[in-house]
Amino acid sequence: MKAIWCRIFLFCVVLISVVHGDTTIESVLKAKGDFSDIIEGASEAGLTSLYNNPSAKETVFTPNNTGLMNTLSQLDIGAIQALQLLQNHTLLRQLLLYGTVNQSISIASLSSGSHQFPSMLGPNLTLVKNSTGAFVNDVRVIQQDIAAGASEIQVVETLLIPPNVHIS
Repeated sequence: MKAIWCRIFLFCVVLISVVHGDTTIESVLKAKGDFSDIIEGASEAGLTSLYNNPSAKETVFTPNNTGLMNTLSQLDIGAIQALQLLQNHTLLRQLLLYGTVNQSISIASLSSGSHQFPSMLGPNLTLVKNSTGAFVNDVRVIQQDIAAGASEIQVVETLLIPPNVHIS
């Protein structure tokens, strides 16, 4: 009888882990499908462990591939320069850490007004929530509060660029 209860218990544990999974920022971005450039950038920058940690409590403010391409276009960066950017691991790391906060932030739970959050790079991000939406450093959040385990993903229109970092 004890063996049957052990099997039932193990089955339930496996079922729960399959249903809930070890959801990570990376697994959610991959499932959404339009974030391959960000995932590749995180890998190139050596941040895979940050994006692939199921117990992390972080918030990532990231554009999708379209938003990333819009950023490059606004900065007048062509295809060759974009490839060179991907090879600059230090710059990639700065850009991705600037868009990451070491706490889980649900925009829905924030009151209206201005909120400051230190980025993992160091400088603060300013999140403003008002009747027209949510903005991080004046960049619109286009998809809010995407759960990734204990973390949150906030999709922004364009890449957040740290102060004093120049991309050219």
